[in-house]
This record gives sequence, C-alpha cells and structure tokens, in this order.
Amino acid sequence: MPRYLGQHFLKNQTILEKIEQAIDVQEGDLIVEIGPGHGELTEKIKNPIPTGRQGKSKVKIIGIEKDRHLSDFLEEKFLNDKDVKIICGDALKILPVLHSKYKIQNTKYKLVGNIPYYITGHLLRIIGELKFKPTKAILLIQKEVALRICAQAPHSNLLSMSVGFWAKPKIIMSVSAGNFSPPPEVESAVLELSLKNDVDWKNADKYYSFIRKAFKQPRKTLINNLVAGGVNKKEASAILEKYSLNGSVRPQNINPRDVYKISLLF
Repeated sequence: MPRYLGQHFLKNQTILEKIEQAIDVQEGDLIVEIGPGHGELTEKIKNPIPTGRQGKSKVKIIGIEKDRHLSDFLEEKFLNDKDVKIICGDALKILPVLHSKYKIQNTKYKLVGNIPYYITGHLLRIIGELKFKPTKAILLIQKEVALRICAQAPHSNLLSMSVGFWAKPKIIMSVSAGNFSPPPEVESAVLELSLKNDVDWKNADKYYSFIRKAFKQPRKTLINNLVAGGVNKKEASAILEKYSLNGSVRPQNINPRDVYKISLLF
C-alpha cells in the first residue's frame, strides 16, 4: 500500500507490543488512536500478547485516519468488529469535537498514535485545550521533540512548561529510523503523558500567558522577555526579588513550580 501524508509506518512487532503494554488497556477502556495506518497497533490492542491481558478484551477503539485510502482499508478490515469505529478526518479538527459531534459518552479515554512530525506541536496544543483530556497518552514522536517536552531546569523551554502544566511526561523508549517503512530521516521516541490530578485550571490562561512572554526568547533574561511582553520592569523586578531571583536570571533556569507561582503575580 502506498504512503500518503508523510507517514512512516512502524513495522517492528516488538515495539508495537511495547506500545500496547504502555497503554495499559483495561477491560472497558476507550482508546482513541490517531493515524491507525494499516491497523497493526489496533490489532495488538484488540488481541493482546499472552503476557498481557488474556485473549480478546471488551475494549472500544476509535481510529482517526486522515488518509481516505487507509480509512477505507481499515473500515473493511474491522467491518465485523462493532467495537472498532473508524473516522476519516483530521485528528486536529476531530479531537475537539469528538464527544459532542460523535456523541461519545465515555469522557475518560486513552490516546495513542504514531504522530506525523509536522503536526506534533499543534496536536499537543490541541490536547492541552481539550475539555476532556485523555487520562494517558502514548505518542510515537520525533525524539528531539520528546526530549524537549521532558526537559527540566536548567533546560526548560516553552514546550516543556506548556505540556508539563497538565501532564507528567516520560520517555518510554527510543525508536531508530530502521524500524519504520519507509525510514524517516530522524530518530523517534515513545512518549508517555499522564494527566495530572492537581491542575489549577482556574489560572491556566494566566499561566500560559506568562510563559509565552517569559520563554519568547530563551537566551534573553527573564526581565527582558517580560518587558518585551509589556510588563513594567520595576514591577517585574520586585516580584522576582520575592523568590530571590535577580534580573539576570534566564527563564530556563527557574524551577517549574516557581514559574507557576510567579505567573500568578502578573
């Protein structure tokens, strides 16, 4: 089957099994899969390996596939499985309306997918803005991006601070290019995002607004970034002094917890 839309299909069965295990599918789970491709992972979820869940389990899967050729193939492949629903469309547009437009009753679900590199950043923003977020997401993405998401001070960045606000990220494993068909030009990694239970959603807009200013130019000092974002320099300096931070501190060096606390003061 030809490749469309920049897809690189994972062909290593062992890695597919490890991804299935990472999802930790339980009886009655709803799994939303982005880009099922030929349905290899979908089959693993429905038919777990012997060391995992025994036999077929009562799991519902919604596969969102943008490629019409592949979605038609998947609909035919799972024609007799009423627990697998294939939606042809763009996941970036479907995820925000999944529960309303498609009348999905189960607000708790897990997300999994082999994500095209060019939509990763946009997808993460979409997930972060969802009313109903996945309790867990297992995403196969570019390794460089996965490392940025998991970065901690003194290597924090806008992406790690954004995703880290609502999820606990962890790299499960690296995946070399030779495990794909065709092989991509970059290395990949399986990233786990676990939804945090103590997120301060009431102040989320304030937090995001602050980090967009603070991390706009990481090589600049926090003060200079804030001033460039319209914050009064004297006011910003006074707030930083409360946390024993001087004006020359760079945003990536600040502990994420302090970034959150500071954001509430602006």
